[in-house]
Amino acid sequence: MNSPSSLIRACWCLVAAAALLAGCGQSLPDQTRAATRQAWMATGVSDEDLLYVSDPGSNGVFVYSLAARPAKLRLVGFLNAALYPGGECVDKAQNIYITDASGPVSGLHEIFEYAHGGTTPIAALRDPAGEPNSCAVDPNTGTLAVTTAEEIAVFTQGRGKPKLYSDNQFSRFSFCAYDDKSNLFVDGSSRSSTNFAELPAGGRKLREITLNESFKGAGGIQWDGKHLAIGDSGAGVVYRFDISGSAGTEVGSTQLGRSATIDQFYIEPSNFGQGARKLIDPVIRDQSGPGSVDFFDYPSGGSSTRKLSKFSTPYAVVVSASL
Repeated sequence: MNSPSSLIRACWCLVAAAALLAGCGQSLPDQTRAATRQAWMATGVSDEDLLYVSDPGSNGVFVYSLAARPAKLRLVGFLNAALYPGGECVDKAQNIYITDASGPVSGLHEIFEYAHGGTTPIAALRDPAGEPNSCAVDPNTGTLAVTTAEEIAVFTQGRGKPKLYSDNQFSRFSFCAYDDKSNLFVDGSSRSSTNFAELPAGGRKLREITLNESFKGAGGIQWDGKHLAIGDSGAGVVYRFDISGSAGTEVGSTQLGRSATIDQFYIEPSNFGQGARKLIDPVIRDQSGPGSVDFFDYPSGGSSTRKLSKFSTPYAVVVSASL
């Protein structure tokens, strides 16, 4: 798996190379050219479901309208407050949080909040724990959780100074997600294994979870409405688990074709859109790109049903529903 910090640190070199090619008259992908422009959003898109794709290699987040499905998706916006955008998550009001791992460059560790269809952040949170990677919002309370390499920062109602949580069994935290009962789940790694833990609703410390499935690399996590979906970044598969106490039992899996990575994917709610539910996954083919965003039927998986191409290093996807 491309770890969030190593991936994002590599992005500066990719962007510099793109700029050099542009100076030599070479054509660049549409998304790379868009990254040189200011933030923008097409008019009228606040009434449409929007797909946000973070692409740290292009120093921005690309926004697509889902209104024309199953026709070709339309690029309707670009956001650039986060220099190296990473994880994304959405709250009940359909506001979007985007983490920024540009701390080594900017000296800040921020999470930007945008209104649905907006181009300017409506809030910026500071993460004292370090470079923010993944994020998740509790659907019941609005609490925001953000992972860094060493700790988890939890912002009550998405505001103020966060509470910090750590576990010495983890050498690095990766992704996080809330279930429908306000329990927070995280994955990450130690020197020799992939680790999982839960911060129970109202709990004061992390509780380690043992899963009856081996993982090659920590991938994205999402509550799919019934089960906890956890990606194995090294195997191109998303497993579904029932969690009881400190144990997780696999109840199914979704193989995502030949996807090279499973970072922060997105699973549509059961009442969203038409036809089969979709799992949307950002795919990095190799360290130099190009990357893509692939759509799969969920939970059946298999080959992708459609693809958005020509990204640099897509890392996370999320959907903000129409207002």
